[in-house]
Amino acid sequence: MRPLLIFSALISLCLAQIQPAQKTENCPLLGPVFPAPTELKSSSAIKAAIQTFPKLLEQALGAGLLDNETTSFSVNIFSANDTLYETHFAAPGLNGSLAAGTLNNQTVYRVGSLSKLWSMYTFLLSAPGNQLDQPITKFIPELVNASSENLGDGTEWEDITIRSLAGHLSGLGRDYGNYDLANEAANFTALGFPALTQAAEPTCGQGFTTVDIRECTRANFIQGIVSRRSVTAPYNTPVYSNFAYIFIGYAIESITGKSFFDSFEDVVGKPLGLKRTSLTPPTDNNTIIPGNPETNSWLVNAGDENPTGGFFSSLADVTAVAQSILNSKLLRPVVTRSWMKPLTHTSNLRNAVGAPWEIFRQELPISNNTAANNTRIIDIYAKSGDLGGSEHYYGTLTAFDMDHHFGFNILATGKRAGAVRWILGSIISEVWVNAFEQAAREEAEVKFAGTYESTAAGPASNITFTLDDNRPGLGVSEWYNNGVNMIASLRAIDGIPTAANVSLRLYPLNRFGDELVFRSVIETFPQTYVTGPMATNCITWPTVDSLFYGGAGFDEFAFKVENGVATAVTPAALRNTLVKQK
Repeated sequence: MRPLLIFSALISLCLAQIQPAQKTENCPLLGPVFPAPTELKSSSAIKAAIQTFPKLLEQALGAGLLDNETTSFSVNIFSANDTLYETHFAAPGLNGSLAAGTLNNQTVYRVGSLSKLWSMYTFLLSAPGNQLDQPITKFIPELVNASSENLGDGTEWEDITIRSLAGHLSGLGRDYGNYDLANEAANFTALGFPALTQAAEPTCGQGFTTVDIRECTRANFIQGIVSRRSVTAPYNTPVYSNFAYIFIGYAIESITGKSFFDSFEDVVGKPLGLKRTSLTPPTDNNTIIPGNPETNSWLVNAGDENPTGGFFSSLADVTAVAQSILNSKLLRPVVTRSWMKPLTHTSNLRNAVGAPWEIFRQELPISNNTAANNTRIIDIYAKSGDLGGSEHYYGTLTAFDMDHHFGFNILATGKRAGAVRWILGSIISEVWVNAFEQAAREEAEVKFAGTYESTAAGPASNITFTLDDNRPGLGVSEWYNNGVNMIASLRAIDGIPTAANVSLRLYPLNRFGDELVFRSVIETFPQTYVTGPMATNCITWPTVDSLFYGGAGFDEFAFKVENGVATAVTPAALRNTLVKQK
C-alpha cells in the first residue's frame, strides 16, 4: 500500500498546483515595448542614472562588495555613438601594475575569451554567404579521414558544423594540453592518480601554475582532439569548448588564405581604426600587469589558441568593436539579428547560449511604481573572458541590451577580477537597463502618444494612444473609423463578452523608410488560465497578425515619423491615415 499512498499524495499535490487562475497583467511580445530612446542627453532617467551609478560604485567599494584593494577595473556605458559614462579604479594593493602610472581607456588589458566573440565576428565578416552549417571538414582537411571513434554515438567529423562549434554544441572537450594537470610540476601519483604512459602525456601546453609553456601547434591540437573522447554528442547539451574556437580560427584562415590576425585586421581592426588591439604585448608602457607577468599570463603567446583567448586590448578599442556590433556597422542588420539569438538553453532558466553569447534573461519592472510587480523579460547578450594564473588574472565582459540599443564593457584585473566583473555587471544591469526603459517611456510619451484624426469630411475617424503606468507599450484608449467604434467592432468579431475589458497595446516591430510599424497585442481582462507546467498566462506571440482584412493586419499601425516624432498613423486594415493633433 505504501507506493499507492505515495502516488496518491503526488496526484493530490499535482492537482493542487494545476488550478484556474486569473490575470490582469499585459503580456508583451519579446523585444522592445517602446522605440529605443535617442534623446539621451536630455532624458531625466539617464541623467538620474549618471548621478546614481557612481554613488553605488562608491558604496560597493566602501563595503568591500567590490574588491577595493587588489582588483582594478575600467568600465563604460555606451550608446550607438556616445560613451554615456566611464570610470576607472586603480586598486591600491596593485601598486606597480600601471607602468605609465595612469589607468585610462587606452590602457591595455588581456581580454581572455572575449576573443571568441571577436573570432565569431571575424568569421561572419569573412565567410561569403551563410556558412554556419558547413561541416568543419570543409575547412580542416586533416579531419576528413581522421578517426571518429572518440566522437561517440555514431558521430562523424562531418556532423560537426561551424554553428555547433560557435554555440558550444559540438560536444568536443574544453581543451588539449593547456591546463592539463599532467603539465603541473606537482606529483599527482601521490594524490592518487596513476602514472601516465608516454602516449598519454600531453605533447604541449601549460598547467595552472607552471611558468614554462610548450606552445601547441596545429598538428598538436588536431591530434589531441582526435585522441580525446568527446564529452557528448553534437547538439546534445552545451559544453564550453576552447577547442571549438581554435577550429573556427582554422576555418577563418582557410576562407581568407591569411593568418587569423591578418584576417581580423582586414575586416575588424582596420575598418574600425583599432590602435590598442594585438595578439602580443604592446611596446609602450600604458598597460596594466598585476603581479608577476610570467605567472599572470601577460606574456603567454596563445599561438593557435589566439581565436579562443589571445587578444590584448583597451577599453576604447573594445568599445569601438561593441558599437560596431550594436549599430550593424560592418554586418548587415539581418545578420546581426540572426547572430544575436540563442542556440540552446542551459539548466538555468535565466541563461541561454548563443554563438558565443552568454545570454542573461532579466525581469524588468514595467513601472517605477514600487507597489506594482508587473515585469517583462529582457535578454542581455554578453561575452565574458578570463585569463591568468593562480594569484592574478584578467576578467572581462562586453554586453548588449538590444531592446534599448545600448551596452557596457568591463575590463578587470587582479586577485578577484572574475567576481568583480560579475558584480559590476549586475549593478550596471539593475541601474542602466531600468534607466533606458524609463527613458524610452519618456520619449514615447512625447513622440507617439496623443490623438490622431482624419482630415477628410464626414463621420469621425480618430484614435488616441496613451501610456499607462504599469502597462507596457502604447495603449489604444479610443478608436473610431467613420463614426464606428472599432473596439466595439473587435468585440463583435471575436465574440468578446461585454463584461470583459479589451486591451490593445502596441509594440514596435518593423520599419519601412520613414514609417515605424507597430503591432498590437489584443487581450481581454480578467483573463482565466490554468496554472501548471503548461500555463498559458503569457503566450501572445502566436496571436500576432491573426486578424486581417484584405491582406492587411487589423493589429498593424504604421506611424509616419519626421525628425524622430510621429506626425501621422495608418491603421493598415482601415486604409486611412490619421494626422496627429497638436
